[in-house]
Amino acid sequence: MTPPDCFRLDRCVQPAQWMRTCVECDGRTLSYGELIALVDARARELAFLVRDGDVVAIRCEKSERYVVDLLAVLALGAVAMPIDPRLPEARVQTMMDTVPPQAVITDDGQRATGRPSAIPGHPNHGERPGYVMFTSGSTGQPKAILGSVSALVHFVRWQGAEFGVSASDRVSFLTPVGFDVSLRDIFLPLLHGGVLVIPSDRHLATPRATAHWLAGERVTVVHAVPSVAKLWARAMGDAVPPLRLVFLAGEKLYPATVAELRAAFAGTTEYVNLYGPSETTLAKFFFRVGRVDAGDPEPIPVGRPLPGTSFGFGGAGPGREVVITTRHATLGYINAPAAENARFARNGDGTVSYRTGDLGEVSAAGDLVIVGRADDEVKINGVRVHPNEVTQALQGYPGAQDICVFATTPHGGSEPRLAAVWIAGPAGQALPHNAPRDHALRHLPQAIVPTIWRKVAQFPRNANGKIDRARLVDLLVPADEGREAAATDTEAWVCRTVGAILACEVPCATADLFGLGATSIHVAFLIGKIEDEWGKSLAFADVFALASLAEIAALIERSPARAHVAIPDLSRAETYVLSPQQRRWWNIYMPEGNRSWATMVRVLKFDHAVDARRLERGLLDLSRHQDSMRLSFVPCNGGVVLKETPVMDATSLDIEVQDLSDQPAETAARLLNALRLDLANAEIPTDTWPLFRASVANLPGGRSAVVFAMHHMIGDGFSMNLVETQLRSFLEAGRAIPVPSRFNYLAYADWAAREEPMRFGPGSEAQAYWARVFATPYRKHVFAEKWTGPGHDRGQGYCVQVPDATRAAVKAYARAHRVTEFSLYLSAKFQALHRLLDQPDLVIGTPAAGREIQGTEELVGNFISLVCVRSHRDAGQSALDHVRRTMQDVACAMTHQSYQYDRLVADLGLPFEQSRFPLTTIFISHLNFCGAGRSPPDPSEWGFSDLGFAVKFDKMSYVREHDGATSLLIQYRNNLFDRADIETFASAWIGALDAVVRTESPDQSAAVPEAVV
Repeated sequence: MTPPDCFRLDRCVQPAQWMRTCVECDGRTLSYGELIALVDARARELAFLVRDGDVVAIRCEKSERYVVDLLAVLALGAVAMPIDPRLPEARVQTMMDTVPPQAVITDDGQRATGRPSAIPGHPNHGERPGYVMFTSGSTGQPKAILGSVSALVHFVRWQGAEFGVSASDRVSFLTPVGFDVSLRDIFLPLLHGGVLVIPSDRHLATPRATAHWLAGERVTVVHAVPSVAKLWARAMGDAVPPLRLVFLAGEKLYPATVAELRAAFAGTTEYVNLYGPSETTLAKFFFRVGRVDAGDPEPIPVGRPLPGTSFGFGGAGPGREVVITTRHATLGYINAPAAENARFARNGDGTVSYRTGDLGEVSAAGDLVIVGRADDEVKINGVRVHPNEVTQALQGYPGAQDICVFATTPHGGSEPRLAAVWIAGPAGQALPHNAPRDHALRHLPQAIVPTIWRKVAQFPRNANGKIDRARLVDLLVPADEGREAAATDTEAWVCRTVGAILACEVPCATADLFGLGATSIHVAFLIGKIEDEWGKSLAFADVFALASLAEIAALIERSPARAHVAIPDLSRAETYVLSPQQRRWWNIYMPEGNRSWATMVRVLKFDHAVDARRLERGLLDLSRHQDSMRLSFVPCNGGVVLKETPVMDATSLDIEVQDLSDQPAETAARLLNALRLDLANAEIPTDTWPLFRASVANLPGGRSAVVFAMHHMIGDGFSMNLVETQLRSFLEAGRAIPVPSRFNYLAYADWAAREEPMRFGPGSEAQAYWARVFATPYRKHVFAEKWTGPGHDRGQGYCVQVPDATRAAVKAYARAHRVTEFSLYLSAKFQALHRLLDQPDLVIGTPAAGREIQGTEELVGNFISLVCVRSHRDAGQSALDHVRRTMQDVACAMTHQSYQYDRLVADLGLPFEQSRFPLTTIFISHLNFCGAGRSPPDPSEWGFSDLGFAVKFDKMSYVREHDGATSLLIQYRNNLFDRADIETFASAWIGALDAVVRTESPDQSAAVPEAVV
């Protein structure tokens, strides 16, 4: 299956490294062994679709799964073509027409295209092609560069050896997947035993968020564009990341930038200037930046060539074209005009010379300095752009008669911008200056969309009739643009802030943000400043769509303030009050005493033996730092209060060890599951610390498992994930258990209990909302018991996969109608139950995470809330209207989740029941199992199963989103349904879902479709 010369990570990793962490993403980790296993499994899965030499487009979000897909494609000898999923469809189609892929991988699955490959006919000169990356083209089309596996590995091996990259380094994956620098991000740590650290979208939302993420993740190595790194430095505040190496590339590096970075980051950080077009493979020159004079206006050299690389100049005089000669170049352009591929010259000695188009000269010290370009190509935030490509893409804008795109540097700064000057056609006379921007965003990557727009009556021309570029620049600022004073304090603040961000004179409120030279990076920085100053979180798309600074100020004024909560410290006491969530959980789940359904169990599997004493140390450290894990519950004045048990040096835990290592694998698995069920069925006493349990099982092959149980009163599902993540980090990597940085759970509980009557009590908006929802009486549907006796409340399960066609239709429908997939599944469940139960009025409950307050994401504790959604069957309501109403009701319920479920039950005069839920016994939840390490459901899961423990709900449904599949898991009480009942319900649910999403014109649908039974 694997060609001998393709790239395989397992050939590069020593056995001693297999247990080390190699990938981290948003709290999830993979060891080298786990990553290699996932890559092997993924390669086996793709082998039915992908052949040696095929081009595989990977159009996925940056994640562990993306890394797995990339490595699996390379392991099969195929050619990876990463495509940023955020690119507009028109741009993606152009790329796929240039290099037709034989398979496409997306976050939703993979498919064959049936298109022939362009790779077999492309000369590879004995090299194994490995990847395709696109860069801007002067002809109006993006150019596709074919990279080789050996050249990629050569550069990464050199970089690691030259700069001492090792297992102690943590390398960030910040580069978008469609750029070749992303390969540096990925392979540098993986080939040198380090850790690849992947941010989520929220960590990239603003420069401040990125800087704080770098610090929080203890990143030591980054690749960055100088202008972007400068924004991190300005935004990070006290969050200083422990950076050891900062590799800067993509645009000229100036001494002032380095001086600013050194003033902000750690004094031990080394800065390296890299240079080399993508055509020469990643980089071919490097310069270790020493002392600089911040006032020096000249760019910093790009230094000396890598081993095996030399350079010369073409042409005559100062500033001649740089020609790079190397044994490790790419394999040229795919499907490009002969004139473009003529830039590559093979020399007959195994080397390739590439004419870069960059103008350079050699400094007195012998270092190469890049001084300009031989053509009009420009770097915008590190992205190569040929203005002619942008001009060609905009020629299709119907409102323009003619258009010209060029690079300019506003305000005498050092960072170029793209400007578009256009002449309106008959249909565009009344349009604003930036009218073509939407067209550009639909056809071009955001990075190369012009940010300066100006509509003119005609282009200035010289004596030869050609456009006079020098005079064109003068048109960018109209002479009649006034200097009106800001009308409000908000406008004045926006003008001052934009001026500071762009390092220009304070603009007037009517100025266009992008006309001033702002880019998407500046927008992100502005959003961060707005969060800091105004406490408001604005969406990037909302700000990007506005034209003037006055409009941005108006958006700030009308946007709601972000909830900012200052939770005070709490003095030590004998007892403490329950949080509202704990009180709700006690009243709803245990009104007459403890039950086993309050026990949460998690099995943590390890590829090595776990020492029981080491596990004890980790759990005690968790208890020292997480006060909820020091709690017990004691009666007081007819109620319950919290009691804290200090964790001292002499404190110990009883960690049971079971040795299953000599058992056959199947027997060991059965005994491990029995251990899990024993814990799940045991009531953890609430009046005695600790309210958690742990045991170790030694398994065959040197492996082990930790079975961990926690009482729901001190935690929730998020808490279990947090405990698992921190325990794994402690046991596998030796990292200390972190201390919550803001407040602890007892402080939160005290604050929330005091705030509840003031914010959510009588007369509150939350109480009024729920009073409206239940303004008409509701009669709970009660499922009749079929039998009584021991085991009547034992849980059963039924798992079924949503048909692929229905799943795809759900996703398409959700995108087309701007509704959530969850609202579609919930709406369909309502319709199925309306039909099956003959109930026109139904309530379904769903959990809410309850962690909106910043800082709660660091805590173990019970934060979860429970909310209700009510549905009335209306024969005149369209399917789409019901979905939208359901989505709106879910959003409103989540908004008012802090009005706890037990308060609502009491308001409605319902009793708290020990064995059944009040108000509703039907629930739904959405679980996301996507990402590396979270594989699709095993076919053995399909069908019925015995949960092995008691449940309180009547019918609980989980919509489980997997990589490439969606499953419905229905759990229910043993004595309420037989298997035929559950199969009928599952069929009705999927039938109702299918009927909604396959409606050709859902807006015209006369009524909600009846479920198919």
